[in-house]
Amino acid sequence: MRKKFTTEEKLNAVHAYLDGTTSQKKLAKNLGTSQAVVQRWLANYQSMGEAAFYKKGNSSYSARLKFSAVQDYLSGKGSLREICKKYRIKSETQLQRWILRYNGHGELKASGTGGAIVMTKGRKTSFEERVEIVQYCISHNRNYAETAVKYNVSYQQARSYTVKYEAGGVEALRDRRGRTKPEEEMSELEKLRAEKRRHVKRAAQTRLQHTGWNREPIYRRLYHSSQSHGHKTMIPYRQHLTISTSREGEGKNKVGIAVNRS
Repeated sequence: MRKKFTTEEKLNAVHAYLDGTTSQKKLAKNLGTSQAVVQRWLANYQSMGEAAFYKKGNSSYSARLKFSAVQDYLSGKGSLREICKKYRIKSETQLQRWILRYNGHGELKASGTGGAIVMTKGRKTSFEERVEIVQYCISHNRNYAETAVKYNVSYQQARSYTVKYEAGGVEALRDRRGRTKPEEEMSELEKLRAEKRRHVKRAAQTRLQHTGWNREPIYRRLYHSSQSHGHKTMIPYRQHLTISTSREGEGKNKVGIAVNRS
């Protein structure tokens, strides 16, 4: 079972280490705990002073602080301990929980009830919204976390919109999914690919017209042998098709298609 320490024990350990009278390893051994626990006390003391050990109850953290701390860690701006020290977070375990929740597409709420929410999954936005989001973000020193909170979007969305705008202007914020690119905007390779697609489509339509088949999908697998004279085979189809072949001249086959509606 994890041992609990009094405020006095924690402060004595911190002061002993800072005075240079002992090492972290010796402190941990004498107190019967791990060196990591001693390191956390030191980090908390450095960021919050003695108040880190006197404060009672759960610490209160805003949604914005949580989000900024998580983003700093994921962006490689510091270790768990360094991020905790920067944002005055008392426990590395707490920061780890926020990171796991964020990566699981959860929501980071302010401590307590009624806190603001920072979304991580994002939402659909209109072109006008994206323009407004970018304008706000740039005018507020590219604070993506603050922008995400204000407009109820993800941090990634706020950043992506801003980067796109700076690279390609307002037009870069338009959603072009599903839109066919005009030929004048295509590269030579794209033009060749487009022409090939058109050729394949025309060829398929021509084959359909020659066979007289409608556009309903049919099973690809065809069970019949054109080598057997007068052989008839049923093709799996919504309306059964019967194909018959017969010899008409040397080396030629005559193919007949009949519809069996029974």
